[in-house]
Amino acid sequence: MAPPVKRASTVTGGPPARKTKREETDKSGFESKLEELQVAENQCSVAVRDIKIERSWERNPCTVKLDQLQGFSIQVVDIDYVNDNSGVTVRLFGSTDDGNSACVHVTGYRPYFYALAPSDFRADHIPNAINILNEEAKRFAKSSFGLTADIDQIVLDIEIVSGNNLYGYQPDDFKQNFLKIYVVSPRLINSFRQRLAQGVNLNNRKPENIQCFEANIDFEIRFMVDTGLVGCGWVEIPGKKYRTKRKLTTMCQIEVFIDVLDLIVHPADGHWGRIAPLRTLSFDIECAGRPGIFPEPEHDPVIQIANMVKIEGSTEPFVRNCFVIGTCAPVVGSDIIQCKDERELLQVGLFCLFEYLKAFCSLTKRVDYIVDLYCCFLMFAIENCDFVFRKM
Repeated sequence: MAPPVKRASTVTGGPPARKTKREETDKSGFESKLEELQVAENQCSVAVRDIKIERSWERNPCTVKLDQLQGFSIQVVDIDYVNDNSGVTVRLFGSTDDGNSACVHVTGYRPYFYALAPSDFRADHIPNAINILNEEAKRFAKSSFGLTADIDQIVLDIEIVSGNNLYGYQPDDFKQNFLKIYVVSPRLINSFRQRLAQGVNLNNRKPENIQCFEANIDFEIRFMVDTGLVGCGWVEIPGKKYRTKRKLTTMCQIEVFIDVLDLIVHPADGHWGRIAPLRTLSFDIECAGRPGIFPEPEHDPVIQIANMVKIEGSTEPFVRNCFVIGTCAPVVGSDIIQCKDERELLQVGLFCLFEYLKAFCSLTKRVDYIVDLYCCFLMFAIENCDFVFRKM
């Protein structure tokens, strides 16, 4: 069976239909702009199964010389972390002013939580407390936490700090001692909280039930608060402060490593309140719904997937297409891709989506790291609706 074809969006046929004066007056500026768009010749006869990356999809060549001398800054749009026996590495994904994708690996930041210090706990009790907690942690530490069975140090350090307990009434001048416990993985904190609540002997006396604090804060939020990083904020990577590796672990054009103490975080105002040329992919999935019932992926077939990609600061999207089942009337300014059934619609639609993502990173051979791409998805009405159809 011949593959379905991609049809150009140019309008052909006989003379234009006669329009009333009211229709001409009511035409929106957006519609007028769409009529001026021209579809590239190389897009007119491409089969669905032969969709290739268009040159216009690719990012600009990297303008940062990664010789460790030149500094640069990125607007952060995503944050996650990876974990091993040596500790946590926070990854900041974002874009430079020139539109280059970047991943900054931040090292040296240690997860921690607080625990109410046992009675008469002193600084000389800290080494013994670390050893006791390490032995306890080895019982519940799992490989799923990013750690291996031969890990030796799980509790990295303990500090004695002073503060107030917000639970219940306390005089303003009343201070208590708390233990600031640093651990190798944030995924262990909840297990530590449960174990300390059962009673542990940390001061060579009798076991005490120890109350923990701030043990339920997301690690990414903790990092952002401690460093002063806000959502979509800018960070600066100074020259001579970062290092590179020959083997990349993401699909980004720029990938560097820096210690958390050398990372410069800027407040989101003035010069640092600007927006980088981020690429935003918005898509919409339409289905043949049942009357009066909200569509469900188990029962309602997908009949259309529309995509649009825009660079922040530009006036027009540079990608417009629509995947449909069967035939469809021309849509001015958009490419219509016809599919024979729902299976092909989803397969081809997602294939094209991944082609966008790979092109955005300009490292098309690293397909296995597609999830590490930073790309902003327009999340209006799709997080709990369109994505569930994509997963079916």
